Amino acid sequence: MLEGPRALRRHEFDALMDLIDDTFRGPDWPRPTKPKLYSLLLNPETNLEGMRVFVHDGQPVSHFGFYVREVFCGGITLKLAGVGSVCTHPEFRGRGLATRLLEDALHLCEQQGVHVMLISGGRGLYRRQGACDVGEMLTYTFSGEHVQGTGEVRLEPWTDETLPLFAAMHQREPFRYYRSLDDWKRVVRGGSDMNRDAETFLIYENDTPRAYASIYAPEDGESGFVEYAGSRHALMASIPKLFDRYDLRRFLLSVPAYDLEWHSLCEGLPAQPGTIHGHTARLISLTKLISALEPYVVERLGKDGGNIRWGDGLPYRIISVDGSLEIEDIATLTQLVLGPHTAEIQQRLGEAAGLGEQLRQIFPIPFNFPGLNFV
Repeated sequence: MLEGPRALRRHEFDALMDLIDDTFRGPDWPRPTKPKLYSLLLNPETNLEGMRVFVHDGQPVSHFGFYVREVFCGGITLKLAGVGSVCTHPEFRGRGLATRLLEDALHLCEQQGVHVMLISGGRGLYRRQGACDVGEMLTYTFSGEHVQGTGEVRLEPWTDETLPLFAAMHQREPFRYYRSLDDWKRVVRGGSDMNRDAETFLIYENDTPRAYASIYAPEDGESGFVEYAGSRHALMASIPKLFDRYDLRRFLLSVPAYDLEWHSLCEGLPAQPGTIHGHTARLISLTKLISALEPYVVERLGKDGGNIRWGDGLPYRIISVDGSLEIEDIATLTQLVLGPHTAEIQQRLGEAAGLGEQLRQIFPIPFNFPGLNFV
C-alpha cells in the first residue's frame, strides 16, 4: 500500500538516500554522495519536511525534495524554494507519483509564502506545471589564446577563519542567498555544481583579499566558476592561475546580463547568450511577489508604483492608466519577471503601450545561478 504524499521520517532517511544515489549515481558509486554534496536539501536534522515522499512497505519509492531560503534580488528579500533529487523507483514509475509530489510541494510553498521555485532540471514534469527557462546570461569562453595576466593574485583555500570574509563579499552581490555561518560551512565542505565537486578559494591581490571563487572539478580539461563574489578584476586575474593549476583547455564564465563590469572586462571574448544553466523556475504567487517587490518598484516607477494593478490567477491581468496586459499562463509570467524577455514577450510589451515601458523598467529582476546553493 502506498503512503503519501508526506514528509520523510527520520528512520527512512538512509533508505531514501539509497534510492537517490541509485537513481542519479548508480549502485557502484562510492558513498556517501548526494547527502554530502547537497547537505542543505538532504539534511535529516533540518529538512525532513522538505523531503516529500511516497512510501511502500516502509521504503521510500518516490521523492520530491525542496528547501526554502531567503534570497536578495536587487536589495529586495524574496523566499525561494530550491528543488532537486526528484526521483521514483523504476517499479513505481508511470503512476503519476512525481506529479502528485510536485503538486503537494507547490501547495506547501504557497502556504509558506514562497515567491519562486527554482528547479534543478527542465523535464516535462516541471514544464507541465508552468516551469520554464529563466534568467538572462552570457557565457564567455576562455581558451589558451584568450588568457593573459591582468594582475598578480594568489589563491588560498577557504578555512573556518576566513569564512567571514567570504560572507562579507557575498553580501555585496546584487543577487545572493541568505546563508548562516552553518550554511556556509555546509556548502563549502560539500561544494558542488551539477554533481561535480568544487574547490573554493579566497583570492588575494597585493596581499589583500579581494574576491572568492568556487571552481568545479575539471572534466576533459574544462572548468568554470560555480560561484564568485568580490572584485571582478581580481577574479579575471585568477583565471590564468586556474589554467595552470588544473591544466585547463577551456574555462567557461556565465555572467548575468546585469553584471556590467564583467561584460566590460570580457569584451571581445567568444560569448553565447542563454538562460540559467540546468534550471527552470516557476512563480508561486504574483500578488505576493509584487508585494515583496514594492520598494524595488517604487524606486523605479515612483511612490505610486506607476499606478499599476496586478492580478492573480489565470489569466493574469496587469493594468495601468497607460495600457493593459493579459498573460494566459504562468510560464510566460515567470519569464516576464525573471527573464528572458523572448520575442513574444517583447511584442506583448510593445502592444501594452505605456504599461509595457513601465514593465521593462522593472523586469527582469536580478536573478542568477544558485552557485553553492545548487541542489
